[in-house]
Amino acid sequence: MTLHTETAYSRKINDISRLLEFLHRFIHAANSHVEREPFIVEGESLIKEITS
Repeated sequence: MTLHTETAYSRKINDISRLLEFLHRFIHAANSHVEREPFIVEGESLIKEITS
């Protein structure tokens, strides 16, 4: 495995970790009846960042 491949895998694992952490906070907020709009904006931003 090359350094480039290892870096790409590491980046993807980090992206997945960030998404899971976001989803955890979003679900907790939804169950707590917290305002969801900030989470939606954050989620859209995170998805755009990861997919760009």
